[in-house]
Amino acid sequence: GDLGNYVVDGVGTLTIYPTDQANDKIFLQFEEFVVESQATCAYDFLEIYDGDDLSNLVGKYCGSTLPNSIQSTHPTGAVTLVWSSDYSITYSGFKANVTVIDPSTIVQLGDPNSTTTNGRVPSYGYYDYSWSALIYTAVEVGAPITINELSFDVENNINTTMTNQRIYMAHTTLDVFPNGNEPISGDVTISDWTLVYSGGIDWSQGWNAITLDNEFSYNGSGNLLIKTTNEHGSWTTSYPEFRYTAKTNSVVYNYNDG
Repeated sequence: GDLGNYVVDGVGTLTIYPTDQANDKIFLQFEEFVVESQATCAYDFLEIYDGDDLSNLVGKYCGSTLPNSIQSTHPTGAVTLVWSSDYSITYSGFKANVTVIDPSTIVQLGDPNSTTTNGRVPSYGYYDYSWSALIYTAVEVGAPITINELSFDVENNINTTMTNQRIYMAHTTLDVFPNGNEPISGDVTISDWTLVYSGGIDWSQGWNAITLDNEFSYNGSGNLLIKTTNEHGSWTTSYPEFRYTAKTNSVVYNYNDG
């Protein structure tokens, strides 16, 4: 129910630890945030720290914009909140979900024994230039996780390097792609568009792990969109064929020569 506005002259510090500090990390995701606004957050504010010692400030927040999701990187797995309100003007405050993430979690999607393959998604090497995108639903992905590696299963016997590859990730409200258009930043159904990898990718038969340049914090509630762009600039007959599980309208792609 509605608990009303926060009080004036409020101050407090809360440190949240996971039960298993050796292996788990706290993941904080905001659902509501309405705090008195001021350009430098000098009146009422929430400070968020990575860890339990107030040495690593993630951000200082006020106003009505939701803070980004935060996952601890501290050895203790903790996140610390510092709250302060001044002598006047109060609002409804904030609401956040607190969950625990095991960074060693591996999520495998689809049927690993599937015999169907396709060379167009997640990356299409036959043409000089291409892009591919796919959607995994929240039901498929599951609980919040920090994604620092992607793996795709190559079925055919190849050893090839595709240069100038980029991988993007985002949360989306889309369950399927409504048309053949390329998903791009600015689409109203896409938030937090993130370039997670840029460089060459070595493809060979079997599972191919790609260590991301930038981790992506999956929130456990949105659907996950992954897009790759291929700017290799030359075609090859030894491009990878990926093992997949059939699912209607969950991928989209396009390609071009020259």
